[in-house]
This record gives sequence, structure tokens and C-alpha cells, in this order.
Amino acid sequence: MSRKQVERHLPPIEDTFTNFGGFAPNASRQAMLLRTLREATQRLRGKDSIPFYSMREIAHYFGVPLRTVAIVYENLELEGLLNRIRGSKTMLVGTSIAPSKPVRALIGIPLWLHAVVVSPYSRLLHWELEERLRHCGFVADIIFFRGDEVNRPEFAERLLQHNLNYIIWHTPHPLSSHVILSLKDSGVKQILIHPSDNFSSLSLPTYYQDWKSAYRQMSSDWRANGIKTVLVPEPTYMPSQRAMKSFAATVGTRDLDVRFIEGSAADLHKAALKQPENSTVVAFLDQLGADTICNEEPVIIEQILQHCRVAFCRGPLRVPYFHHRKAQADLVRFSAREIAEKIVNDIRDNKIPGEGPIHTFKAMYEPQAAFGSNSENL
Repeated sequence: MSRKQVERHLPPIEDTFTNFGGFAPNASRQAMLLRTLREATQRLRGKDSIPFYSMREIAHYFGVPLRTVAIVYENLELEGLLNRIRGSKTMLVGTSIAPSKPVRALIGIPLWLHAVVVSPYSRLLHWELEERLRHCGFVADIIFFRGDEVNRPEFAERLLQHNLNYIIWHTPHPLSSHVILSLKDSGVKQILIHPSDNFSSLSLPTYYQDWKSAYRQMSSDWRANGIKTVLVPEPTYMPSQRAMKSFAATVGTRDLDVRFIEGSAADLHKAALKQPENSTVVAFLDQLGADTICNEEPVIIEQILQHCRVAFCRGPLRVPYFHHRKAQADLVRFSAREIAEKIVNDIRDNKIPGEGPIHTFKAMYEPQAAFGSNSENL
């Protein structure tokens, strides 16, 4: 069965692009084609939507691959100038139905509810992403999830119902890989923020977070201040469990004795008080376990602080008990503003590759930061 001829009300393609003199040497053909078609669509738009030139017509006329035209059409659709109808035609969007400020893309950001409660960094990062995406003409769709919901196949279906163009994942649970792959198979573009000390087999465009440089600085500071032993409560969150060996290897190079402590806050308290005063650090490697101990047993943590140092090695933690008490802890963290700014600018400028590393952020070490000092700290 032959395809129905699409009726168009545009001038012949050679008349529309009569001023096009060819691609400049060494210039990006994709960028030049995008600029040329953007100018043409803005010039040809009327009140009502009408069929636009097909991708094959454009590819033939400009002598470029069909894939290049598809990418350009996708960008023009995000700008609200074109509307591609799958298996049918591409429409030049009329001014009567086009929004005054067209949405460039709908970007989903899954967010674990528990992180909202305990992690100042997580709250600020998602706030910054939403603000900056909105400023650039994108819509950020914050999608909350509970517990292990992110690991279930139904979560992929839930995300697909949002009709997202992109998804930004921050350190997804290792057991959620099948959800990410399902979304990839459905054509949803995904961006990963991932710790460099935790291997991932996912072939996604990735921003890495490097903790090791800050760990080396922190362990050197500990050694210089007479610290000999590091007590690490066994992490309960799987990604943090995978980071234990990397942490121990990095800190161990400074001739520090790293010991992992299993059990309750009372067990940790007992182990800490056995050590000579001011010779030990209690280092938390995950926020889930740190929240359980610090917020359920704040008096025990206060007693530990009087005997030795405490360090939050995977970002700040909200502990209301200490907001009005003089308490300090060593802190390793990232700048949420720096991360959000870099990612949003790359999305805005179409610098996100199909897969592979994009950029590596370096963690910062802050010795003896005050609890609750500001939104980027404790």
C-alpha cells in the first residue's frame, strides 16, 4: 500500500534555501543546518500549523546523513518550532498554538524520599537543578520514590508515564540497572551522576564524583593531628558497602588503622571509648547508617564527640539535636551548585554524548565543620 501524499503549503525547497551557499570548511554541519532550519521555520511560520519538509528532502538537498537531520529536527521540536508525528509527517507549528515560551524538554529527576529528610546536599542539588533547568526553558519533574521501589520493574512503567525526554540519575541503586536499561530501550535519554570508586557497567553519559582526593587530604590531616585509628560503622546501603574497600585502601596509605564496626550505636560507643582519647576518628561512609545512629542515639554520638573525632565521609547529614550545641565534625562533600550548573549548561548547549564519561567533580574536605552551619554544610 502506497503512502498517502502529504499536502504542503510551503514554497519549493530550493526557493526556501536560495541563500544557502554551502557548509563552511571545518564547520559543524549539524550546527549550521540547525541554524539554517531554525531561521527558515521562524520565517515560514504562520498562524496555523502546516506540514514541513520531510527529513529525506532536507537530507537530499543539503547532502547530509539522515541521522544528522533527525538530530536537528529533534532540537527544533524541543524549541517548539516543529512537531514530529511518528510514521506520518513533520508539522511546522503555527503561532496560534505555540506557547510564548516553548518547553525545550521535560527532564525527570528521581529522588529518594529518605534523602530529602537526612541529606542537605541532596535537597540543595535537586533544588538547584530545578531552578537552573527552568531558567533555561526546561521543565524538571521531581519524581519521588520510597525504599526499594526504584528496583522494581513497575518503576520503569511509572517513569514512562511522565513522557520524559531525559532522566538524571544520582547514584542509582545497583539493583535498579534493569529499570535504567528498560528506559534506554524505550528511547529515554539518561544522564548518570556516579561515584568514581563504585564501578558501573551502564553505558550512559556519566558525570563522575571523585572522593579519593579529599580522602587523601583528610587522612593526612588526621595523621598530622595524632589520629591513629579509624572506626567505620558497617554501611547498610549497598553503594556505600561497595565503597568500603576504596576508602580503606586510600586512608590506609597514611598508616592509619581502619577497623569496621558491626552492630548498634552502643557497640560503636563501646569500641570508641576503648581507644585512647583524641587518637581515633569515627567515620561514617553512608548516610542511611549515619542517620540511624546519629538521630536515634544523639546522646551517644555526643559522648563519642567528647572522646574522639567524627567524620561524615559521604556528604553532610541533618542532625537537629546538634543545631544548638557546639559540635563539629570532619566533612567530605561536593558542591551541589557546581554540579547542577555544569550539568544544566551541558544539556542547554547540547554537549551530552550518547555514552561515556563527561566530567569528573572533585570532593572537598572541610575539617571540623560546625553542625547546621549553612545549607552547603552540616
